[in-house]
Order: sequence, then C-alpha cells, then structure tokens
Amino acid sequence: MQTCYRHPESETGVSCTRCGNPICPACMRPAAVGFQCPSCVAEGNKTVRPARTFFGAPMGAEPRATQALLAINVVVFLIQQVKPSVTTDFALIPPFVAQGEWYRLITSAFLHNDVIHIGFNMVLLWLVGHQLERALGWPRFVAMYFVAGFGGGAASYLMSPLNIAGLGASGAVFGLLGGYFMIGRRVGADTSQVTMLIVLNLLLGFVVPHIDYWAHIGGLATGAAVAAAYAYIGPGRAQLARQAAVVGVVVLALVSVVGLRTAQINRQVRFVGSPAPAVQSRISAAPRAS
Repeated sequence: MQTCYRHPESETGVSCTRCGNPICPACMRPAAVGFQCPSCVAEGNKTVRPARTFFGAPMGAEPRATQALLAINVVVFLIQQVKPSVTTDFALIPPFVAQGEWYRLITSAFLHNDVIHIGFNMVLLWLVGHQLERALGWPRFVAMYFVAGFGGGAASYLMSPLNIAGLGASGAVFGLLGGYFMIGRRVGADTSQVTMLIVLNLLLGFVVPHIDYWAHIGGLATGAAVAAAYAYIGPGRAQLARQAAVVGVVVLALVSVVGLRTAQINRQVRFVGSPAPAVQSRISAAPRAS
C-alpha cells in the first residue's frame, strides 16, 4: 500500500490526476476528473486567466469610475449653490481662457446651470458610462471622458462669442455617446437606439436656446475618434502604446485649436490685467449650457 506524499503516515490508494503523486483524504481536492493535490490546485489557479471582455477589460468589474464622475459632478453642483462665484471662476469664458486660464476648458465640464441641466447629463452619463466602462476598463473609459470633455470645450472656445460663458458635462457625455456608437459597431451590436439618441440631442441643441451645440459636436467627434483607436487597434504587445499614441495625437490637435483661437482673441482684444468689468457683467449674464 502506497502512502500520501504529504502525509507519509497515511496509506492511500488514490493518486493526484495531475502529478500522479499519492494523496490521502485530507489532501484530496475535487477536480473535473478524480482528485488533485493541494500543490497542483494552487499551481492551476496561478495559470487560470480571469475572463475579459472583447477589449481586454476584466469581466464583470464594477463601474467605479462612472460612479466617481457622477459623485464629483453632484458635489460640484452643490458647491455652486452655496458659492455661486465658483461658476464664474471655473466656467469656460473665452477672454479668460485667452489670458492663460486653460484649466477652464476642463473645469467647465463639471459645472451646471440648474437641477434639470445636471439631471439630464447625469442620467446619460450613467446609462452610457457604466456600459462603456465595463467594456473598456476604467483607464480607457476615464481617458475617453476627459479627452471628450476637452474636445467639447475646445470646440466651444473656438466657435463661441467672447461674452458667452459655457458650462456643463454634455461635451464629455456626447463623447461617450460617440464612443458607444463606435464600440457597438465594432462588435456588431445594434446601434440604432444610440444613433437616435445622438440625433435627437443634437437637434435639441440647435432648437432650444442657450445650449452650446458646438460643445456637443466637439465632444461627439472627439469621443468617436478615441473609441475608434480602442476598437480598431488590434491586440498585441504594443496595443496600449498605439492606442495611447492615437489619443495623444487627438489631444495635440485640440491643443493646437485652442492655441490658434487664443492667438485670434488676443489679436482682437487687448486686455490690461483682467477683462473689463463691462465684459465680465455681460459674461455672467449670458451663460450657455452644454
């Protein structure tokens, strides 16, 4: 009678189906066929790769980034209600951006006019965002969100009058809609619903007053471009590097647009110190939601 290789004092007639060593009842681990020893089970667990989506994200991951973005937007909105000056300090106001406050191109995407404005944007962010995050993984998703927000801000900065303040997450959200469309097309999913959603929201931007439709268009185009890099750059050792390179090119193009617009504004208007009070009052009285 053979003895267990882990417990020599125990006689056994059972062997590990993987390594062939004799194992006693205390060492038996149920396997698809027969039993395996603890060492083989541990080794097998190391080699089993977790299930992943088509784009390499862990299957079934919680959409933590989407939840965090929702929370940040809501908290900032509550701060706006307590301290209204936050809106003018961080909204997208072209003369201030031209004076070097480029951060407004991003911070404006976390500001909102009222409950309806933030509510509409946050519903879309959740509906589209949590699905995209689960498909792409949070790093790609967060990159898409911020680059699309920057794209929406850059388009608004390029096309808006100088006395208009832009604010809202719609540029970033439209970027997610564009990304959802591209990802859906890549995997062969039905994109008719998201297409209809994009068309209806674009039409609303042209029909309803005080909506920054240029931010919508810029965010949509930027998000689609980033998603195209994710969808059509195939797997391989350099996949992430190539995707990052494309995203970097998109960001550089947006920076170039912002630089050209800044030069144009500075040629038109010469400010000494901060913009004139008359311009400030007109800006604060004419917000445009995105």
